[in-house]
Amino acid sequence: MVIGLAHAVHSHTAAESLLGRLTVHLQGDRRASSGLYFHDATTRIRRRLPNFATEIYTLLALTTLARKDLLPGAQDSAEELAGCLVRLQLPDGGWPWIFDAGRGIVVERYEIYTVHQDAMAPMALLDLWELTGDKRWARAAVHGLAWSRGRNELHTDLIDLEKQFAHRSIRRRPAYQRVALAANAFTSGLIGRPLRAGAAAVEVNETSRPYHLGWILEAWAGRDVGAVLSA
Repeated sequence: MVIGLAHAVHSHTAAESLLGRLTVHLQGDRRASSGLYFHDATTRIRRRLPNFATEIYTLLALTTLARKDLLPGAQDSAEELAGCLVRLQLPDGGWPWIFDAGRGIVVERYEIYTVHQDAMAPMALLDLWELTGDKRWARAAVHGLAWSRGRNELHTDLIDLEKQFAHRSIRRRPAYQRVALAANAFTSGLIGRPLRAGAAAVEVNETSRPYHLGWILEAWAGRDVGAVLSA
């Protein structure tokens, strides 16, 4: 909603008022002291445990507000959030799934989604790079690309070029999923980090979503890929 209103604010009079209320909510209610952002939710636990999509959409919204000069301090907030996400990016380039916004840590890494690696993270990080000129953001986006092509815990290429199919994610096996999330939420609060998962406990999620290709277009269309890769 923030992104849409930011684009509409100069042509629709009602958009400015609504955008103002939403930005107050964004920076006042949802921003955590860690630099991450809380999830919009009715329960305290769910609010405290946002997922990667929540953070990356928020980053894109803040970058859009900064680009259009619609919110004082939006660029600083965007860079702080991006810095948190890059700090929490996994060594192999994977973008973990669930965070504790209050503590600024990863609670549960799975599922790690292919669309986050090749589209949604680049979408926001490259936008911030273009706004600021800071190469850290482009490098973080590029660092995540190889994860989908086999630099992951299962050493599996999730992009099947022969069948023209992108596997959705690497996830915990269903029997472990809910237990792992509960256990990791507990241990993260207790010792400041989640449990580790062995390769035997995870699997490829062999489904896909039609929006994946749309996100790739949103992230990369019109961009100089060579300049991104050489940043």
